[in-house]
Amino acid sequence: MSRLPSALREDRLDSVLLLRAGAPRDSAVTRLSIGKRKARREPGRPRQGQGAKVISVTVERHLLARSDALAKNMGVTGAGMIARGLKTMLAAEGKL
Repeated sequence: MSRLPSALREDRLDSVLLLRAGAPRDSAVTRLSIGKRKARREPGRPRQGQGAKVISVTVERHLLARSDALAKNMGVTGAGMIARGLKTMLAAEGKL
């Protein structure tokens, strides 16, 4: 018995059958299996507002350590802490 989840076993079987039927080994076969896996995914985190965008931010180590400790004490995530700070700054400038 295979240790792969059934969805991956089915994708692998589909790819093998397509290759045996003469399909070229190119991105079309890969796209097929990736598309099937995406279609079977559980819904992700619910969208808040207009959704989220992943960004990369550079923060001094000491400031990050202090903000992580505060976030933990407050029971919020680092991203939640940054979002609150941005909202506070925007509100202070009358831009919110």
